[in-house]
Amino acid sequence: MIMKKGLSRTLALTLVTVLVLAFTAPAALAGQGSAVAQNGPAVTAAPNQAGPSYLQDRIEFALQRRATRFDEALRAMEQRQERIMHLAGVVEQAGGDVSQVREMLQECEQLRTQAREQERIAAREFLGVPDAGNRRGAFLNARNQARISVRTMNQARVQLREAAQLLQDIAEDLEVEEDTE
Repeated sequence: MIMKKGLSRTLALTLVTVLVLAFTAPAALAGQGSAVAQNGPAVTAAPNQAGPSYLQDRIEFALQRRATRFDEALRAMEQRQERIMHLAGVVEQAGGDVSQVREMLQECEQLRTQAREQERIAAREFLGVPDAGNRRGAFLNARNQARISVRTMNQARVQLREAAQLLQDIAEDLEVEEDTE
């Protein structure tokens, strides 16, 4: 019975290690950033029209596509985080200290929230471009804000990957300890 319990613990740790490896592989997220979904008309004006209405329609259409990609990326990261939290519970039950992993996952959540807010700001700035006195300047400001949002989202993704790697290291250490006993 003792041998069976040790074998199941080793099997569980091996399984956790394999799953964490799968999660640490670079996942292609749906996009590199996006905005909050905007309900607006699709592009209906002719391509040679350059009026504010046509520009507004193009911006709204681009923001809709960006919002879709951003939301998909957020969902993918949230799912990965949930799986890593579950695996952290398994490793913790096996005797591993996963407090640092949980802290890293909490920081990842904060970065995602920050990226979401930055994306909302960028969307508002893009929507203000057609009415701005200096459209070029307004566009450049909106684009910079959107890039900041993407960088923050990438930081969250890196944080998530590092948390998964740390969890994998903890699981491997437990497995080595189990093998030496």
